[in-house]
Amino acid sequence: MIKSLALAGALTIIVVAPACTDLTEIPQSSITPDKFYTNETQAVGGLASVYASLRDLANGYYETSEVSTDEIIVPTRGTDWYDNGKWLDIHRQTWTAHSPAT
Repeated sequence: MIKSLALAGALTIIVVAPACTDLTEIPQSSITPDKFYTNETQAVGGLASVYASLRDLANGYYETSEVSTDEIIVPTRGTDWYDNGKWLDIHRQTWTAHSPAT
């Protein structure tokens, strides 16, 4: 009985102790009405710049995320699809800052 109570007490401490944290957050920035978009043209203009920056990212993101796992393996036979070894580097996860870009 004492072992059971000690075990229950220990489990309670393990489960409840992580919940005893201070969750107060201090916002780093905020959007006030004077800084917010006041019409549709401003809102579209603000969103367009965000999506435009994703255009370049989307071209190489899929290949990099799939080839670096086992979902896609690019066959390199001789110089066919070799591309200076960039696909092998990505698949083996041995790329460096000087590796060719996708």
